[in-house]
Amino acid sequence: MKLLLENWRKFIVESNKRIGVLNSNHSGEVYTHGLYSSNMETATAGVEGQEVEIISGWQDQGVEWKLINVDGIEGWIESDAIDMSEKNQNAYSFDFDNTLIRYQTLEDGDVVYLGPHEENLQILKDLAAEGNKVIIVTSRFKLKGPKKPWDDAPTPEELVADLNLPVEVIEYTDGELKTSKLLGLPYNIIKHWDDDQDEINALADTGIQGVKVEVPGEETERLRAKWVHNLSQELQEGGMEIPEGMRIYLKNHPYMEPDGLQEAAEPKKGTGKKPKGSGRRLYTDEDPSDTVSVKFRTIQDVKDTFSKTSFKSKSHKRQSQIINLVHQRVRSAYQNAKDPKTKARLKKVLDYAEKRKATSKEKTKRLQKKKD
Repeated sequence: MKLLLENWRKFIVESNKRIGVLNSNHSGEVYTHGLYSSNMETATAGVEGQEVEIISGWQDQGVEWKLINVDGIEGWIESDAIDMSEKNQNAYSFDFDNTLIRYQTLEDGDVVYLGPHEENLQILKDLAAEGNKVIIVTSRFKLKGPKKPWDDAPTPEELVADLNLPVEVIEYTDGELKTSKLLGLPYNIIKHWDDDQDEINALADTGIQGVKVEVPGEETERLRAKWVHNLSQELQEGGMEIPEGMRIYLKNHPYMEPDGLQEAAEPKKGTGKKPKGSGRRLYTDEDPSDTVSVKFRTIQDVKDTFSKTSFKSKSHKRQSQIINLVHQRVRSAYQNAKDPKTKARLKKVLDYAEKRKATSKEKTKRLQKKKD
């Protein structure tokens, strides 16, 4: 048993080594004392093409150094004299949404960008400073074309550029679990940070340590639902087929933007399903005194609805729910319309409803800031 444990420890040490290959920039010498030592002795060690162990790294005044072990000699060389051997290179992986950037849920239930996740970004920077490779693996779909109008968060590429993050690789899984992507990369992934418990569970028995990022509230599920819902709508509007994985998700996670769950059809009185986290049913008159009759055939119908005393007397949160309800119904009617004239009329109504929704959302943000 003792021998078995010793061999296991040796295996762990060996497998965690980072390997590099000396290139043509290597002078044939290494500095054998500390970089700030007055003794700048060197030793002849290593030749081009030789594999060496990378012990640690250091960066100072724009110059990056690597401490290596070559032919049993430990010494410092400039990083441009060594190429990383990706096959044996340790790497640490980070999810993006709710891991490197944060979101918050507004009073109306919508999820909006809050800012960088400073704690996790510092972990990422510290790992890179120690000479480790850090990568981003996100379940997002890689952006093709301009950003979506409903997406107020930076893309992974934008965040890396804006904050000058030491990230060389960004991988997209297009909605799939990250496990197969992580195992298929040419690196030895040591840890992966993620806010999704399903992703952490999937890493079991893979040799990759999952680090669960705790997220307050329901931002993780709400954000995923928002993305899948909106992307599926765009695909449908563009006449493209919705991927099978997305269809399954929509079936299992019905969503009504932004607050709660979307019913396939408006339920009968008193039978509506309560949105998760909500105290009432948006589609029913379980509280007749709190209902507002809505019309949306024309722009004037919508204006009249929002001018009613019964609407104006509601709280902002309730008004937001009603505005979202009108927007959703108009959009559904527009998408299902076959007659060109009807579709053109509903498009104008939809444009107006979207403006009212955007105005309501801005007010929600202002109120949220005052509360904070």
